[in-house]
Amino acid sequence: MDYQEVIAIIKKSQKSNDIVGILPGSDFSKSIISAMQELHLYKQLGTLEEVREALEKQKAKKPGEVTNGLIWWDNDGNPVWLTDHICAVCGKRIIPEYRHCPYCGQAIDWSEEKGDAG
Repeated sequence: MDYQEVIAIIKKSQKSNDIVGILPGSDFSKSIISAMQELHLYKQLGTLEEVREALEKQKAKKPGEVTNGLIWWDNDGNPVWLTDHICAVCGKRIIPEYRHCPYCGQAIDWSEEKGDAG
């Protein structure tokens, strides 16, 4: 039995005044209907863990860096390395144009990489 069936039964019994165990004239059945509808809305959001996970992804995290290899030597003879940015959550390669990781949805904090203060 789903929430809609429960609501239908309660509404039908309200009209015929035959709800067992409920005082006549009380708003109890209205409260049950309201609670069932609210519960259905919460279930549509997903599990508590899914909601927490989605909320956590909205908190921007700094990207990680991976050095891929030597690409050239500078004028002073120092090596210049190719560095990729990676998502702090899924570890996939990302670029500074991304506000969110296209693979896992994690918000990315580029503040230091772009030279922003604070």
